[in-house]
Amino acid sequence: PQRRVEFETINQKYVLSDGVRTLDIYPVEGLAHAADMLVAYLPKEKILVNADLYSPPAQGQPAPAPTASMVTLYQNIQRLKLDVAQHVPIHGRVGTMDEFSKIVGKRSD
Repeated sequence: PQRRVEFETINQKYVLSDGVRTLDIYPVEGLAHAADMLVAYLPKEKILVNADLYSPPAQGQPAPAPTASMVTLYQNIQRLKLDVAQHVPIHGRVGTMDEFSKIVGKRSD
């Protein structure tokens, strides 16, 4: 039998939960990279997941120059008032919010 595929458009916060863990999905506003980019946030764990917007540098490598996508991601984190402790990119290693803030030239308050 064929499976039916359902798509859902997200233009504001969307929450998935299994009753134990919650995953918040947000559209990224003001991004030149892609008009329909989303980020996922695990509020209890304070983990932000993104693809292509920011990947922490490999261990021992210098911090990259901030890109427009990194600055936009930072602005969206502030706008959404997300309490991020860790950045988990689809490509690369896990990094901290403090490390990200230093790269984009902002302080984490």
